[in-house]
Amino acid sequence: MMKNIFLVVLVCVLTNAAAQHKVDVLVLGASPSGVSCAIQAARSAEGARQPLKIMLIEATENLLPKVNPTFNQPAFDSGLYKEWKDNYQINHQILQHIMQKKIPIMPSLLYLINPIIHITPQNTLLNMVKKLKNLSLHTYTKVIGISTKKNGWVVKIEQNGATQEIKTNILVDASDSVNNSQLVKYNIMKLNSEGKINNLVTYTKGQHGNNNLYRTSIGAGTNGKEVFYFPVGMFVPTQHGKLIIVSAQTCSNGFSKNAFNNLATQLSMGQGAGVLAAYAPFFTVAPKDANVRVLQSEVLNYKGQFLPIKDVVEQDSAYKPIQQTITSGLLKMNFEEGLFYPDSVVNMAEIKPIMSQLYTRSKLWFIENSTATLNLENLMALISFISAREVSDILTEINSKWNKKYGFATNFDVNKPLTRKQFAIVVNDYLQPYKVRVNFNGEYLR
Repeated sequence: MMKNIFLVVLVCVLTNAAAQHKVDVLVLGASPSGVSCAIQAARSAEGARQPLKIMLIEATENLLPKVNPTFNQPAFDSGLYKEWKDNYQINHQILQHIMQKKIPIMPSLLYLINPIIHITPQNTLLNMVKKLKNLSLHTYTKVIGISTKKNGWVVKIEQNGATQEIKTNILVDASDSVNNSQLVKYNIMKLNSEGKINNLVTYTKGQHGNNNLYRTSIGAGTNGKEVFYFPVGMFVPTQHGKLIIVSAQTCSNGFSKNAFNNLATQLSMGQGAGVLAAYAPFFTVAPKDANVRVLQSEVLNYKGQFLPIKDVVEQDSAYKPIQQTITSGLLKMNFEEGLFYPDSVVNMAEIKPIMSQLYTRSKLWFIENSTATLNLENLMALISFISAREVSDILTEINSKWNKKYGFATNFDVNKPLTRKQFAIVVNDYLQPYKVRVNFNGEYLR
């Protein structure tokens, strides 16, 4: 009798244990930003000493349940969006070639060609998800409860008629609107008087370069008429420490209802949020304590972008240095048009205020050098003054890098006025202003 009771108890314990999952990041909702967030979080987490587990759950059968994805829309061709689009187009071209040539497929090779035969944008994205061993996808999974715990969250789900619990460190809400937010539904988040969630910062239409938030951006997008950047603080609510909201409509003010209904924009937003989601458990900190510069560097490492620049493409040698130089504050961009003007001449008046703030010694140099434009000779003298290095050494180094490393098509000429592109690359290489940290408001941390 006692043996039977013991077996019953053991079965109950084992059943209960099987009904629990423990992950590091849980993403709610397979929206475009949700899938992108999960993929990027899994990729960024791969280098952790202890493997981090990422989970994506969706109530319906498919990824992107409310989206009919197409790639013929205004977009910054970068990051996960570009990877997804390129993968789909390559597989589609292979399929067309097979169909046109009527190439016979051996039965033993059908498993290799099957993903191509059934090619759709959703299936292509699904294949990207399946390739990540530390990312698990659960469809037909309904959230039936959310509660906080000491080290994170407990999310109750219903899957295949059974109730299960997921314990997670970081919870990401990737709902497509406030109305569909599970956090609002279960009273985890309270909406303010404008129907928004209070976050560490609010992205407001018209602010663009009028404050310092652009220095903290981890994503960028466009709808063809407007361009956007996404400050990291807009994804971090003030009410809970281990929560990330990846919905621009929920975390912004003043934009039209459909302003962010662009696939590439949503994927860029999700990619940035995914970097943030992985950062927290990776470094054992809350999202609000993340290092903005580390997040931005990770976005660039995965070929994303965090500033909406139209006139500098990813293939340009200045792609990274220009974004980094802008977020350092040294050079500005036209946020209304999304333009940097890389071939325009550097104006000394533009760089002087921030250069003096970042490098105190430069104040003395500017007093003695009042020229309006900046040429390479002036810049080398400025770098020498700040870094205490010999001008001749700097000249020799830059001359050797000018065409091969920096990728400039022009001849090395110390007397010719510097373009904004040239300035960004050289200054980023020698003074590294981007390494000066900023807080979530874009203020310098010295």
